[in-house]
Amino acid sequence: ENVVFSKKRGAYVCEDCGVALPKAPVAPLRIFLSYGHDANEELVRRIKADLEKRGHDVWFDKTEIKFGDEWRRSITDGILQSNRVLSFLSKHSTRDPGVCLDEIAIAIGAKGGNIQTILVESEREVKPPPSISHIQWLDMHDWKERRSAGESAWEPWYQAKLAEIVAVVESDESRRFAGEIKALEELLKPTVSDFAADARIRKLLEKKLVGRTWLFEAVENWRTTAERDARLFWLMGAPGIGKSAFAAHLAHEYGRGTVLAVQFCDWKKPDHRDACRIIRTLAFQVATRLPDYRKLLLTLPITTELDRKNSAELFDGLLTNPLNLSITGGRERYLIVIDALDEAGGDGRNELVEVLARYAGQLPDWIGLVVTSRPEFDVTTPFQALKPFPFETKSAANSDDIRAYLRCELAAQLQNRPDADRLVEQILEKSEGVFLYVESFCEDIRKNHLSLDRPNEFPQGLAGKFFIDFQRYFPDLEEFRKDVRPA
Repeated sequence: ENVVFSKKRGAYVCEDCGVALPKAPVAPLRIFLSYGHDANEELVRRIKADLEKRGHDVWFDKTEIKFGDEWRRSITDGILQSNRVLSFLSKHSTRDPGVCLDEIAIAIGAKGGNIQTILVESEREVKPPPSISHIQWLDMHDWKERRSAGESAWEPWYQAKLAEIVAVVESDESRRFAGEIKALEELLKPTVSDFAADARIRKLLEKKLVGRTWLFEAVENWRTTAERDARLFWLMGAPGIGKSAFAAHLAHEYGRGTVLAVQFCDWKKPDHRDACRIIRTLAFQVATRLPDYRKLLLTLPITTELDRKNSAELFDGLLTNPLNLSITGGRERYLIVIDALDEAGGDGRNELVEVLARYAGQLPDWIGLVVTSRPEFDVTTPFQALKPFPFETKSAANSDDIRAYLRCELAAQLQNRPDADRLVEQILEKSEGVFLYVESFCEDIRKNHLSLDRPNEFPQGLAGKFFIDFQRYFPDLEEFRKDVRPA
């Protein structure tokens, strides 16, 4: 309230404490505030008001969302239209699931990571999402204690913190980042980032991931090994075993601090199986994380003639060459994750696999590719020189994970049953080691489509499960033949 502009100092100055804020911005910014509706809202409102005094347009949900607005759409639009996102981290705001985590995901995907974080509660209580683990937060966790100490102590401390926020928000680097990302987006034309709001990925992340510790450890051991000769970690497994769920959690949670880019291939979406589009999207995602690589991309001649390049030329020009020219000294190994490689093919050929098989070895050793696939011919043939990490249905580790999942998901139904152990083993045997089976099985138990009291009715394998589902959906075979099958 007592901040005024001093002509003598050429800056806004707090009359109470003498702390000077940076000069007023040349151009106002649209700033989105992401926060939890908790006891920290008072601080958020104070920062909002002070940013508005500097001429900025601040998006705050309690003033921006009007009666009748669909709040999810309003929030998404607010982020997409903003220049900068400030995320206030508290125990409430970082709870999972939570709206703030969704806002952070959209900001990272749609805004290229142009986000600043502010810690407003103790680090011991806050669990920041791994997606922002690489971003240094501004520590204001003790703001309540500072304020309760009185105005003479509070105001100088607050103004100093506000000056730091303003410096970051209005910095040339922040504006340059936003400009560079926009320029690259226009040049590379990436598909919608999987870090944003891809429905398939969000559904995978909503699933409870039980076990798989051994699989994450295998990837981490490969990533951190001193021997970096292998550029590609190939996880191969049968349908329904859980490869995509593992890839989603690896990219968005367990390895998000080290994962630079993610692509989930999907044969139903042309942009998600076309090798050229996938390479351009991966390059864009990497550029949002590595400033030196981003600057190189903006100067390379290839970015002006992308539409005339084939997939091999794009991989070489957008990834191999600029990454090898980037600063490498002391860099830990970063990962690029590509899920369901087998879905990138078509007509008996998989162009993306062929490019990776031939050119992945030319990437710098601080870049590693983690890819998943089914054991399809058009993947295994180009990759025949590579040794896959087998994700086997009959492995002891996979069986242990399924047992743990069943005991977790069917805890209420198995409680106090003397035959609980036997039932778990029967379901495991019927599942044939396929996680999709046990996931669907547990859902059928909850919906009373199956009963633990009638184990003789447990379907055998995924095919048996689908057959029972089919019979339930279409009990009249003649009606199915007449009305459904023709369509």
